Amino acid sequence: MSESVENKLYKYFKQRRFSELSFLYDEAFKSKDPLHLGLLYFLMDSKNEDKTIVFNELEKVLGSKSSVYLSLSDLSTKVYDNHNFIFRSYVEHSLSLDSQNINSLFAMYSLTYDPKYILEILKIHNTNNDINGLTHALHTFDYSIPDNLADSNADCWNLIEEAYSKVDIESNKIRICALALAYLKLKKYDLGLALIKDNDSINHYVIKSYINKSLLTEDEGLEKVDLFFCDKITNDPQKIYKINKNHFDKNKANPTVSAIIKIAFDAKNYQDVVSYFNSPKYQNNSSFNDNSSIAYYLLANFFLTNKFDKTNYSKLSKSEIFFENDKTIVNIVECYNLLNNLEPIIQNEFDDGFFNTRIQNYVDYKSLDKILSQPDIIYHNLYQDLIKRKNSILDRDQERINQYIIKNSLTNDLDLEEPLIETLDQCGVLYHLKKFNELILALEKWHLTNLPSVNSYKYTADCYYELNDKNNMYKYYKLAYELSEKSKENNYSIAFKYLSSLIEMHPDKINEIESLKNKYNLDLASQFRIPYIDRKIFFKYCPFNINTIDALANQYFYFPDKLRLNDPIELPHIKYSEIPDDILSNYRIFSLSENNNSMLMWSHYANNHKGISIGYKFGDYLPHGVGISEVKYNNHLKRQADLNYLQNRYRQHLLTKNEDWSYERESRIFTTKEKIYYEKFDYLDYDRDKIDAYIFSITLGCAFPDDKLLLITQLISSINQRNLKNPKIILMKAEITKDNPFALEYKEVNY
Repeated sequence: MSESVENKLYKYFKQRRFSELSFLYDEAFKSKDPLHLGLLYFLMDSKNEDKTIVFNELEKVLGSKSSVYLSLSDLSTKVYDNHNFIFRSYVEHSLSLDSQNINSLFAMYSLTYDPKYILEILKIHNTNNDINGLTHALHTFDYSIPDNLADSNADCWNLIEEAYSKVDIESNKIRICALALAYLKLKKYDLGLALIKDNDSINHYVIKSYINKSLLTEDEGLEKVDLFFCDKITNDPQKIYKINKNHFDKNKANPTVSAIIKIAFDAKNYQDVVSYFNSPKYQNNSSFNDNSSIAYYLLANFFLTNKFDKTNYSKLSKSEIFFENDKTIVNIVECYNLLNNLEPIIQNEFDDGFFNTRIQNYVDYKSLDKILSQPDIIYHNLYQDLIKRKNSILDRDQERINQYIIKNSLTNDLDLEEPLIETLDQCGVLYHLKKFNELILALEKWHLTNLPSVNSYKYTADCYYELNDKNNMYKYYKLAYELSEKSKENNYSIAFKYLSSLIEMHPDKINEIESLKNKYNLDLASQFRIPYIDRKIFFKYCPFNINTIDALANQYFYFPDKLRLNDPIELPHIKYSEIPDDILSNYRIFSLSENNNSMLMWSHYANNHKGISIGYKFGDYLPHGVGISEVKYNNHLKRQADLNYLQNRYRQHLLTKNEDWSYERESRIFTTKEKIYYEKFDYLDYDRDKIDAYIFSITLGCAFPDDKLLLITQLISSINQRNLKNPKIILMKAEITKDNPFALEYKEVNY
């Protein structure tokens, strides 16, 4: 039977075109072909028919039940896609009937890499003096030495040594890795080292084992290890490059020119990267879509501060990218290109014409920030360099501002007889110039003729902090905080600094610390606001139960604690000890979504479409101590990278979820309270303890119970009657669309 016909039969089976396989009922018994019989077996199995006769016929042809199950295991990989458990099940049946079945043992080893199977094979061949069998087994074993072999006893290593003694290593070109490992385990170190000396491309596990015993140096190990696994021996890119370059210069098959370009780049040998890329060996033989090599070449030029290669950049930008690794490195190139574009802006001085144009407002900076939030970029080893360069741009942008202020409002002559500051805005410049003592004196003089402010006390405290004068630092942070409270500034930054100094100087004042910690958290929460254009719309998917009815009727948001959330990942699983000390653990959240039509949201949060979706319109007022913000979807590395700033530390605890949940498009209101009421504000007279919001729509799930329709309409009518100034609530019903069973459409309901 030709392969094309065979493949056609497999295709018919996978597509369940069983009628086109009906010929097997007669043909299989006539031909006694194991393939025909095996296909008939699986055909009958799929149709839930008795397979006994077919199995018995296979046993006659193959000689044993164990062989039948083994044959069926192999065939199962052809007719079932990605069903290793089916394959394994048949192999295990085969072994249960014949534990000495060599082929079944090989099959189990290929599945598990458990050394007990290959050792059993070696034992059988060794007992039978089967040289060909030993040779094959040693070949298989040597190319995939399992790490769990290390726990094997001396009998195992003696068996391996004996097996090798019976085969001709040279004539059969058997690798000697397992034998070298056996010599190590049997403490025959000289024999093992002699083997390693006379051979190349040795398994990294073996080399690492000899290095760990101090029998080989790292450099000696690199000379002998399989070239593709140098990184298993050392994390030194220079050493890896050196050994690969040696092979490349000798015109060996590996590494390829594309591979050596990457290895040279990782070793920061950027000039070599450029040379390899421009060499005839690469230019004449590079593949059409070798995006990675182009990317490494462009990055190398960037680090070498060479002229930007617009031709290759254009080629890279226009190229179709097939592999994820390529996408990552191409995005890395784009980051450096954007950084390059921002450099001329930073080098310009501010003038009155664009003084307020911060670097963060430029399109290139926003694009850079967006790429840097992608998980694959965060995991890349160049991420930290990119962040460093980005922060450098921010720092130099601030420096431009400072220089502008110095140039226009502050003399460089620091004659202490003359006032150094005329406004508190100038304090930042002196602080930036690290003139801490001068700034303290200037503020003392300033206080003689001006009332102290939160900022004047803060700058004084900051200077004492820099001078390591902790007593005065604490004194002035306290003064700044007390003045902030008196003037009701609710300055979270001041509260944090005072909290930090209080913990450092007076850790015994536990009650005061806890009270201040609470105040700081409320102040910081209040900084989180979503910019509104008119009114912001959010949706709440929820079951229609007594709690929902009460919240609707009485117009309040209920904030559950973590233990009562229906989604166990609403707040990150962080142990209390791992929460930053300055962040409270008792926050409650009310989750909302910008996604108005989501099958998953209806399923997960609205009682499998039996509940409702409430549409809220929010104004721009929240009570003090209540925050609202979008949830960011990211991974743990991004979370760690953002912990340097107060708001980011806060955000990572309360406002970050795994990227798998991004479909929710969630925003959260968060506070320490259990319940907060809401109403549509009249700004001439409003309740500052309430949230500015009102219901504009309620949508019933597609499975909403008919017997509850009257209740929901009466409830909505009651809410409308009570809030006559508000727009009438729109009532809609979700229905499965006629042309798409996986989509919902909303139809308005009259009530």
